[in-house]
Amino acid sequence: MTSKTSLFNKGIYKSTVRRFIWGAVLYAIALFMCTGLPILSSVNPENSYRLNDYVNAMLLADEFLIFPLFFTIVVPTAAALLVFRFVHSKRTTIFIHSLPVSRTANYISTLAAAFTLMFAPVTLNGIILSVISLCGYSELFNLTGVAIWTGYNLLGLFLMFSAATFVAFLTGNTFAAIGLNILIHLIAPIFTGCFTLLAEPFLYGYVNSNILMNTVNSWNFVTYIMNRPAHFLRQTGELLPFDWIGFTVFMLFAIAFYIFAWLLYRKRRTETAEDVAAYSVLNPIFKYLISFICTLGACGIGCLGVHEAPALPAVLAIIVGAVVYFALEMMLRKSFRVFGAYKGYLGVLAAVALTVFVFAGTPFFGFEGRVPEISEVEAVTVEDYRPYGNEAKFSSSPAVVEYAVNMHRELAAPEMRYTVRNSDAARTYSIYIRYKLKGGKELERSYDVDKNTYYMHFSSIFEAEGFRESFIDIFSVDENAITAVDINHYDINELSQAQRRELLSCIRDDVKNMSYYEYLFNGFSKAVGFRHHLYGDEYTEERKQISINANFEKTVAWLCANGYEDILLSISSDFMIIEKSSWDKYMEVPEIEDVDTRIIEAAYAKESPKVSDFADHKVISSPEEKKALRSYLLTHGEEFDPNGEPEYYVCVVGEDKYLNIFARIYEKEYVLG
Repeated sequence: MTSKTSLFNKGIYKSTVRRFIWGAVLYAIALFMCTGLPILSSVNPENSYRLNDYVNAMLLADEFLIFPLFFTIVVPTAAALLVFRFVHSKRTTIFIHSLPVSRTANYISTLAAAFTLMFAPVTLNGIILSVISLCGYSELFNLTGVAIWTGYNLLGLFLMFSAATFVAFLTGNTFAAIGLNILIHLIAPIFTGCFTLLAEPFLYGYVNSNILMNTVNSWNFVTYIMNRPAHFLRQTGELLPFDWIGFTVFMLFAIAFYIFAWLLYRKRRTETAEDVAAYSVLNPIFKYLISFICTLGACGIGCLGVHEAPALPAVLAIIVGAVVYFALEMMLRKSFRVFGAYKGYLGVLAAVALTVFVFAGTPFFGFEGRVPEISEVEAVTVEDYRPYGNEAKFSSSPAVVEYAVNMHRELAAPEMRYTVRNSDAARTYSIYIRYKLKGGKELERSYDVDKNTYYMHFSSIFEAEGFRESFIDIFSVDENAITAVDINHYDINELSQAQRRELLSCIRDDVKNMSYYEYLFNGFSKAVGFRHHLYGDEYTEERKQISINANFEKTVAWLCANGYEDILLSISSDFMIIEKSSWDKYMEVPEIEDVDTRIIEAAYAKESPKVSDFADHKVISSPEEKKALRSYLLTHGEEFDPNGEPEYYVCVVGEDKYLNIFARIYEKEYVLG
């Protein structure tokens, strides 16, 4: 008879492998069908045009890793439910614990069998791919890439199975094990998501940048596994340095899960099989934690519509909280007579209400009034929207930093603050501020302001030394590496390199000498783009563009002098100049109430204006008149008025006689000579 002091039992190991080897076979086949076979069948090694994007092996490409990623998440969960079935079934648990085997030996033997069942298919596929590589397919499957792919899959299985094993011994119910396994990976994203949903309507200046969520999620098994493909450089021929710190931390977490699972198993009573909670102390934790998370999440989702329906968060929280709380009570008590436990439900609502109050009724520990000192700031960005990732441009100019901090201090003043508690429909513009602080930290805020405040601040900071050079793309173009110039994406191929630099210099001079309102003028607007090499790599380039208008005097004069009037403003069509008041009167839709729906639809289905709708306006058709109109539009720039409106619309006459707005004239009446 086997000694109960042994740490490993061959019989249990072999029995477990034998019972579930079918799963390992299916896993091995599925891996090859989803990785090796598609690559072999879709790429001819003699045609290497597609192989240039993958230097270590094509199976490291995102499209070929998606299914292995999916398997590394699903397979460990299924394996834990199968091999640890003896803690979820009363009949099986009575049988397994009647054997002369210690719990430690049973746990270690079953764990070893599970590793064999999961790791063998991955290792087998790695061997097969290596053989294929050595048989003339090294461009598809080189040995380095195969080794990385194999190790990557084994790491994912080891990490995910540790959490699934830990959860398996927390509960005696299979469905509860699945739910808890999902929850253990999602609890951090759920809390940070709830934080974001509550912060947006209640914290003045909060930016939904997901920095908090990304930080929290980066220390999560699922996201760690899913983000590993980003660490394979497939276009430089080199791999990124291995993240030993992250690897070590996650391995320690996984080992801790395995140890805690063993400790739980040693103390677990056999009669708890099929119970939702394997330990009575976990009953209130399961009940209140899950109820709190679901109720808070419902409240957060309701906050998305809080401006239109202020009571929506409370209604959703009450309904969802009641459903989840009493459903959990029924599961734990195995009875429908649970409504006498309403005090616990009220406690959950109180906890959620207190959490919301922290956002809605307090300054949240100084968040809303936090403004860095000028001496703390290394660089700053000021935009009218939140740039994504590396798109953000920063300025370390002392003048820009000083103005940004002072503007931030003004916007964050108590009298300026408003949230859902004190909304202001006039605040339809945004000012986004993001600091790089000395010491490596970042701070960002976004404020909704009215139109006058928006234009006042941007027109002022536009004049700060270094602002234009930092934030207007045209100043980042390498004048010695320009490869092409275009106007509205129409390439001007005939320009010499000297002419390209000359045009770039004209644009930069115009920008340096104009006001913010002149820069924004939209009488007419054309995008001038410059493509230039990056880092001296002739195969890598980027395009930077700027929208020019009539206030770009040197630029427009240079383009006209070099014969590009037709590209700036084409005059092939006929035109009409229409007063804005006449245009608006035609386009006006009457207010209709309490009438048949068909009448309303007919009113809104009014056709676009035609020449015949403005019979009292002259059609500009002669070459001389069109040339004079173009000359006027190219040379008559003026400051944009944020509170003003154009007096005239210059409209193009289409072939079907429909009119489309081509340009706008502000405060100046155009009169044909």
